[in-house]
Amino acid sequence: MRGETRQLIERGKELLNEGKIHEALYTFTKALEENPEYPDLHNFIGASLSLLGRYQEAMDHFYKAIDLNPSYIEAHVNLALVYNTIGKIDDAQREFEKVEILEKSRGSGDKEIGFSAKAKIANAHRDIGKLYEELGKYEEAIQEYEKALKLAPEFLDIKTAMGKVYIEMGDVDKAIGIFNEILEKEKKYIPAILNLGIAYYKKGLPDKARKVFESGLEFEPTNQKLRMYLGVIEKGEK
Repeated sequence: MRGETRQLIERGKELLNEGKIHEALYTFTKALEENPEYPDLHNFIGASLSLLGRYQEAMDHFYKAIDLNPSYIEAHVNLALVYNTIGKIDDAQREFEKVEILEKSRGSGDKEIGFSAKAKIANAHRDIGKLYEELGKYEEAIQEYEKALKLAPEFLDIKTAMGKVYIEMGDVDKAIGIFNEILEKEKKYIPAILNLGIAYYKKGLPDKARKVFESGLEFEPTNQKLRMYLGVIEKGEK
């Protein structure tokens, strides 16, 4: 690869990171003119196009990148994210499965991809989980959240979302366990505090719920949701 092409690629990546998507796309496209069979360029162009909402064109470039390099994990990830965005959930799932197979074949598990890529996949699984949750398909939602947490166990919002699904499923004890696990790691995490209080209330333990809501107000005295649920409990006791 010529030095000029390398400079164009680096400049394109800088522009992409700066949010200058149109300029990045122009730069990558210019580099592609001299290197039409370079998979990284097709991946970068696809990423730029997807950020502009030009999903079909983006997919075409991801297809090309994967055709040139079938083991290109990032291109598979980016393609899965576009599928997820346009509602092709089954296609997104198949791409995620391909990524898992590729990682295992390299013998290094998910260490093969960086945190950024893992975060993208985890958030995509979270989004799919939310879709299943909205459809009332709670078992499928749990499976997606578990996949997300396997990649990014530190994402407390995803773990909280999973706990909320267990409440919807009627497994309040499981939800309580999840929320308590979160609070052991981050005792000031308000979403977990809020939902733990709700879980105790649904279980018929208003005193425990009140204590949880009050503990949350110690961290965020103006939190309206905590105050609202605390008011519900106090009203029920009168």
